[in-house]
Amino acid sequence: MLRSRLQRLRSVWRHRAFGIQWKIFASFGLITVIAVALVGAGAYYYAAETIKQNAVASITDSIEHANDNLQMMLDDMDKISTVVVENKEIVAGAINSGHTALSYEWFMEKKRVDEWLSTLSAYKTYISGMTVIGANGKRFAADGKQQIGIDPEVFRRIIGQNKKSIHLVAGVPVIGRPIYLSGQPVGIVAVAFNPAVLSKLFSIQPLADSNIAVIDRSGDIVFQSQPTSASNVIEPSSIAEAAGKQKERPGSRMIDVGGRSYLAVDYTSAFTEWTTIGMIPENTLLQKVYHIRRLFMMISVAILLAVLLLSMQISNHITKNLRQLRNAMRLVSQGHLLAKPKIYTKDEVGQLNVIFSSMMDNIQSLMRDIELRERQKRRAQLQALQNQVAPHFLCNTLNVIHYLAEIQHAYNIKEVSGALIDLMRETLDSGREFITIAEELEYAQKYLSIQKYKFLDQLAVTVDVEPGIESCLTPKMILQPIVENSIKHGLGSLPRRGMISIKIYAEGADIKYAVTDNGVGMNEEQMSRIMSWSQAGPDGVPQRETVHSLSEEPGGIGLRNVHERIVMYYGERYGLAIFSDPGLFTTVEISIPLCKGETYEAERAYCG
Repeated sequence: MLRSRLQRLRSVWRHRAFGIQWKIFASFGLITVIAVALVGAGAYYYAAETIKQNAVASITDSIEHANDNLQMMLDDMDKISTVVVENKEIVAGAINSGHTALSYEWFMEKKRVDEWLSTLSAYKTYISGMTVIGANGKRFAADGKQQIGIDPEVFRRIIGQNKKSIHLVAGVPVIGRPIYLSGQPVGIVAVAFNPAVLSKLFSIQPLADSNIAVIDRSGDIVFQSQPTSASNVIEPSSIAEAAGKQKERPGSRMIDVGGRSYLAVDYTSAFTEWTTIGMIPENTLLQKVYHIRRLFMMISVAILLAVLLLSMQISNHITKNLRQLRNAMRLVSQGHLLAKPKIYTKDEVGQLNVIFSSMMDNIQSLMRDIELRERQKRRAQLQALQNQVAPHFLCNTLNVIHYLAEIQHAYNIKEVSGALIDLMRETLDSGREFITIAEELEYAQKYLSIQKYKFLDQLAVTVDVEPGIESCLTPKMILQPIVENSIKHGLGSLPRRGMISIKIYAEGADIKYAVTDNGVGMNEEQMSRIMSWSQAGPDGVPQRETVHSLSEEPGGIGLRNVHERIVMYYGERYGLAIFSDPGLFTTVEISIPLCKGETYEAERAYCG
């Protein structure tokens, strides 16, 4: 149940549109409530237990002290009763004399015994009466003390034992001993404990409305205190019930008596075998704790309000920069790209602001670049439209020449004009930017078929294409300009037979075009004019040059055009690279990503 509620709360917290400030505010409040509740509960429990322990210790000490005093007095009373029993001449002799009740001898005998008993009990305030009763009905009592009414049942219990016994007579504790003469019981002596002294001994009031009760082993109440409030007086039956519960589990514990909860503490005297039970109402016992709890709740509410106000200020301060950043993003989403938050902190929000500002600067730079490219593209399109007039006329003229050559069976003219027508058509076709490698190679070969009539047998061309990559897409017209550059600037002034090698192969995730000629090559000075910088190859063998921007060197325009188009399509990672050795060779290498697919549009979307 608790787990499902926590999951529901977590789901609400995650999916509801609560702001960060509200979450910080709620988190502070929740943590404060939990902390205050835990501290309050712990403090309340500790205070309650401490008060209970102190109350138990206090009432236990008081009960033990009262019982010790009671035992001392009862022990003294028992010694007096022993003196009476041991005096065979005065007491036993008087009981067993043959004087009648109305005789002078009886009067003098009784007077002597009464005075002797008075002497024994004199100055003993805790003795309320002392009586000697013979089995023959004779009765003697201490002068100035109360008469003890011993009923026949109590008399039989006392005389039937050969030791002291304690009895409750009319609510008064009485110590009794049998009197023996010649080994036969002839009477008893009974010493009564003063109820006023008993009440004074057990007038223990650790707290108001406390109840102290003394119960003998028969379950009769020897003493019961009277609480200050009549509503807290416990009925004798409830006292007996509480004593029964304590007898099952001695010590201190909470019990329920008469529908009320009490802290009960009991103590049983080994001398009297009486049980003293102290009972304190729980609401009275914990009255100070309740007061502390109310005070703590008031303080907790004040602390909670202070924490909530403080957390509101803190959360507002923490989220101020976040709100600025959010507002700036909102303005950007509405098209205001120059919006920037004014955040100067060095924390995480400040770092986000730096990243956001950097992103916006990059976006603005990209937009300016796109705008520039669009202007260049429009100018190029306009220039292309202007330049298409003459090529179209020339293409139509070539068609006529091609037709006449076929009629006149001039097949060499037919071949040259046909190849030139195909090249011009591909150049004029602006609908496709990407073609297959097979098509690109075919256009280069058409160009070479034209050039072989110029060089006759002085030009040898080898083509090596890795199987399986012919269907890969490539930007249009990137191979033919490189081949043209090799023939025009590499082999043009060569006195020996020229050779051109064209290799197309896959290398990892890239496609490589390598066009190599055995022409005049280039020296370091020429290379430095063509290249903006050079970078040595990782293998340390023929120096490999990376093209960045090409100058107006011969062949530079064609190379630059190819390089810039590749960079525009694929990024700075791709483009042209040249390595050369004067008088030996020049190799131009083209790098593009390997793109395969079933349709032109899909490949263009992937590669572009």
